[in-house]
This record gives sequence, C-alpha cells and structure tokens, in this order.
Amino acid sequence: MPISIFLHRPQPSDPRGSGPVDWCGVQPPDVAHLIRRLTDRGDLIVDLDQHPLVIRAARHLSRQPARLHTDSSRTCLRPAPPTRRFTGRNRRVGLVTVRLPRSDAHSADLHGTTQAMHTWRALLRPGGFLLAAITDVSPVGGTVSHRTTVITAARAAGLYFRQEFLVLRTPLPEHEPRAMPNPTGSLGPALVDGRHEVIHLRLAAFSTAPGGTHV
Repeated sequence: MPISIFLHRPQPSDPRGSGPVDWCGVQPPDVAHLIRRLTDRGDLIVDLDQHPLVIRAARHLSRQPARLHTDSSRTCLRPAPPTRRFTGRNRRVGLVTVRLPRSDAHSADLHGTTQAMHTWRALLRPGGFLLAAITDVSPVGGTVSHRTTVITAARAAGLYFRQEFLVLRTPLPEHEPRAMPNPTGSLGPALVDGRHEVIHLRLAAFSTAPGGTHV
C-alpha cells in the first residue's frame, strides 16, 4: 500500500483573525494538492464537516463544493453558499472528505461504519474518492484499532483502499539520539505507558475503482 508523509509546517493564521487554518492537521498547500490530484475540473466536492479550507481550495481549483442535505425522505446535494447553483454538465461527486470518528457514522461499530460508507460511496462518480481523516488511533474495545474498523467497513461497502497518508502534528527532531552510534547521556523514556507517543494522524484514501495514479 503506497504511503505518503505530510511533514509538519508552521501553521498559517487566517487573515480574518480566527486563528490557525488547517483541515485535520493538513495544511492548505497539501489540501490543494490532494484535491487537484484526486479530482477533475468541475467535479463536486463534499466535505461532510463543511470545513472552510476545503471549500476555498475546491473553488480555487475550479471544483464545486457541495453540501449533503438530508431530510426525512431523501438525501440531496446543494451548492455550498454563497453559490446558488451548480454549473456545467459535470454534476457528479469526485471527492468526499470526512473526519472520523463522527457520531452519525457510529465509528466504534463496524456495522454502523459500513452503513455510513455505503451512503458516502453512493455519492461518488466512477473513479471518485473518499478521503477519511482518522483522528483516533486508539483500539476499539481494547483490541481492534479504529483504523482497522474504517478500512474493513470501506471494503465491505465496495470501496478500494488506495493510499495512506501520515500527517505529522509536530516537527521532526533534527537528530534522533537513539539512532546515533554510541549514544551518551540520558536519552529519556522512549515509551509513554508502554507505547510510543503518537505524533501523527492518518488519512486513508478509498476509491470506487481499483488502480490509477497515486498522489
């Protein structure tokens, strides 16, 4: 499985003063890179959290950000404000982005997560992508990791696991003392409660078709 790494960058601030801007730790240039590589011009892009960074990047790259609207009888897509209507003949969803876990996806439960994946897969055009930011890496029920649950649910819903991205949340040290020959002095504890400290989150890219170019 191809793995890419997004290194930590100093976080830019929103010029309107609302603080750091990123999507699940992914910085704006990397968000734009993902959208450009995973979608085509004119594609609809649905971020289930309506994150402003994803919306702005989609518009900048001539994609069409959309909102998923669900009522008691049906589910439909509407343009993200302030746009009033979709343009062009390409009205299909090229990318769905989602932060997991989320309450409506029942992410701790394989059956509930699979149902959510079926719903999101139905939105995608042939060759479209689902990009899931897995923000919780702890085991579910003490045995199975949330990442494993997400991947299993996606496959059960007919999606192909195409690529994984590691998003670093802290800068890497310039030197790693434990990797040096004949280290001297105190290196400090390598583990926290018996585990390595987690300094990254994972993005999992799934598609409706196998093969194709990796990011």
